[in-house]
Amino acid sequence: EGDGEGAAAKGKVPPVVYSVGVVPSAAEIKGRFTEAVRGMVRTARSIDTMDGDLMALMSLPAKRVLNLDAGDALCGEVDASVESAYATIAANIDAAFVPVLEVCQRYEKLAYVMNVEVGAMVRDFRQTQPPPTLDDYVEKIREYHSVATDVASVSEDEEYFQLLKVDTLALKDTIRSKALELRDALCLSIVHDAKLRNHDIIERYEAMLERVAVKPSNETELAALKQYMAKSEEMVLGLSEEVQVVHERLGALDEFLVRVPPEDIHLCWAAREYPEKFDEAALRCMV
Repeated sequence: EGDGEGAAAKGKVPPVVYSVGVVPSAAEIKGRFTEAVRGMVRTARSIDTMDGDLMALMSLPAKRVLNLDAGDALCGEVDASVESAYATIAANIDAAFVPVLEVCQRYEKLAYVMNVEVGAMVRDFRQTQPPPTLDDYVEKIREYHSVATDVASVSEDEEYFQLLKVDTLALKDTIRSKALELRDALCLSIVHDAKLRNHDIIERYEAMLERVAVKPSNETELAALKQYMAKSEEMVLGLSEEVQVVHERLGALDEFLVRVPPEDIHLCWAAREYPEKFDEAALRCMV
C-alpha cells in the first residue's frame, strides 16, 4: 500500500490496492437483517393506544403500550429477546460466510497480479542485476501465464452456499485479463529486443558486404582484403550465434501461444540468410 497522505501532499494519486471480497459484505447483510428487526421494534414502540372500539367506554390519556429499547424494566424480557435475535443473526451470517471467505482466500492467492503495475514491472524486471537471462524471462512469463490459466479452476462460475449464491465469473475474467496483460508485456519486451538486435546484426552484415563489394585494384588492397576475409570468418560465426540467440528467445514464446508479428519473423529469418549472402559476395570480390 502507498502512503496516501504523503502522495496527496505531493500531488500524486495514491495507488489503489485490490483485494478479493464479497458484495454485499457480511456487515451489509447483517445490517439488512437487523434493520428489519429494528423496523418491527420501531413499529411496536409507535403504538400508544388500543383500538378505539375496544376502549370506547374509557377515556385515558395516550400512553406507549410497549416501551421497547428504552431500558424499561417492564419490557426487559422483550428487549433481551430482541438482542438475542441480533446476536443470532450475526452468528448465523458469520457461519454462512466461512466457506465463502475460504473461496475468497483461494482467489486472493492469484489476485496479487491486480496490484502489479505493468510498466513498472517490465522496467524493474529489465533492470535486474545481473541482467535477466532467457530462462529468467520464461520463468516470469510462465508465472503470469499460469495465473491466467489456473484462475478458471479455482471454483465454479457460480457457487451455492447456505445463505449466498456467489458469482465468480467477473472476478475470473478480471484476474485473467490482468495476468495476460502482464504476460504479454514481457513477451512484447522480448519481441522488441529481438527486433533491435536483428536490425543491429543486419547493419553489421551490410557493413561487411560493403567492405567486400569493392574489388582490390592493387596488391596492397588485395592483401588488406585477404586479411579482412580471414577475420570475417570469425565475425560471421559470431553474428550467426547472435542470430541463433534471437531465434531461441522468440521460439521460447511458442509455449505461451503468443503471436509474433509477421514482420518480426521475416526480419529474424532475413538475418539468418546473411552468411550465405556474404560468402557469395566474398567469392565475387576475389574473382
